[in-house]
Amino acid sequence: KLANILKFSFVRKLTKLRGPRMAGLAGSLFWAMHMLGCGWFLVAALHDDPADTWIFARGLEEADPAYQWITSMYFVLTVFTTVGFGDISASTVAEIFYAGTVMIIGTILNTVFLSEVINMLSSLDRKQIEIEQAVSNIQDFSEHTHLDDDLQVGLENYARNSSGGSMGLDAEQARKLFNGNYLPRDSLGQLSEEVFHGKLLKSALFQEVMSGHFTHRATIPPRLVLFVASMSVERNFLRDEHAYKKNEMTSSIFVVMSGTFSFVKSFQDKETPYKLMGLKTYFGQWEVLNELETRMHTTRCESHNASTVFIPKKEFLVLCKDNFPGYLKALRKLSWFHEFARNRREEKWEGLWTYKLLAGTTILHGYLDWRHHVLHGDNRFADTARDAQSEYFTQ
Repeated sequence: KLANILKFSFVRKLTKLRGPRMAGLAGSLFWAMHMLGCGWFLVAALHDDPADTWIFARGLEEADPAYQWITSMYFVLTVFTTVGFGDISASTVAEIFYAGTVMIIGTILNTVFLSEVINMLSSLDRKQIEIEQAVSNIQDFSEHTHLDDDLQVGLENYARNSSGGSMGLDAEQARKLFNGNYLPRDSLGQLSEEVFHGKLLKSALFQEVMSGHFTHRATIPPRLVLFVASMSVERNFLRDEHAYKKNEMTSSIFVVMSGTFSFVKSFQDKETPYKLMGLKTYFGQWEVLNELETRMHTTRCESHNASTVFIPKKEFLVLCKDNFPGYLKALRKLSWFHEFARNRREEKWEGLWTYKLLAGTTILHGYLDWRHHVLHGDNRFADTARDAQSEYFTQ
């Protein structure tokens, strides 16, 4: 039953917190002291002549059971802490043998307990270390570039209060893990379906290649998904926050995990969305796959809270070129169609649209395209090469 309880994710997360871990260690130590204390009293109580035992020497023959238990625990604690006051000691051979056993067990438990406590008290969370490093970088940058004090304080507060998500892991170590003999081969497929709650494999980044949208159909090896997952970093966005702006340096591909994002353009000194990206879609791939230095457009978060995983440009290209060139070729071809559709819509887009109006229109177009496909058996997406993501909005 305990093993089944530990399978729940919230229980696993709880066991990683300092408070529950400290409580667990203290509880384990208390349980060990209780068992050994009861054994210490039992060894003396089983003697034929009580006058030879520590119970008689301490005057506990007729004492209250609670006092007898507390005294036994007190003896075990003095042994565990190596204090050894000497007011309670072993007299018989059985007591000497048992006391020696308690000393050996106490040495081991004491070492384990103290080392765990020191580690928990002296170490910070990985997340906290990353936040403090970011704040330190902001301070160094502000001093180097003579930033305004108010701006510097605002940046530091944002970094401290940011819910930016996971900072990723060592991708090289992850590759060694998946390529080595540390995991059963059969489990890789299951792992690829579970990473990021299954959303990464189900995203258009892989499903389009698997289904053959505008390109040849290809299978996705589980290792590819796992390698991409290992290099990916979670990032949360707030409404109206930009994922990137036009002419910024190209750094990554974004896969939407929750919420909605949009491509935006300037209209009458305001930004208007003209194309939406919903759950399991991706964006930012055009510049990455075609190795462009700067962004060609601007993207913005339209939901109150949204999350993505972004895949670093350099690591992704090196991985695909060296290990999965067929997948990279298909994905690059898909990026041409998506960029053609985006660019065409941007050029023809007029007026100042709201997110809700655009979302309603997108859903309506998706429904009409689906209905036309069902009634006439063709696919207008391929004929016009427009909006390859519409079927995902419909879903």
